[in-house]
Amino acid sequence: MTLTSGMDPTEYTVSGVIVEASVNGGNYETATDNGDGTWSFSALTGWDTTSGVNNEVRVKLRDSAEVKTSDGLAAQADVNDFATFTVTFP
Repeated sequence: MTLTSGMDPTEYTVSGVIVEASVNGGNYETATDNGDGTWSFSALTGWDTTSGVNNEVRVKLRDSAEVKTSDGLAAQADVNDFATFTVTFP
């Protein structure tokens, strides 16, 4: 797979993508590559299933050994090396 930016026509080859997620500060778990541009987790742990409680899910993305960041700058652990999603149970 290759990507290009609208501002820079240079192609970037994507290989060895690794997706990891952590729930509520727990250990990161590695997703399974489904081979079609999607990844899945068999069982993320650490959920608080209490109604109305927010769960913080942090997702990390790596292409080979390079950590992708939320701001495009050099990776700083626990600062910009993840994206955060909030999941709330009804």
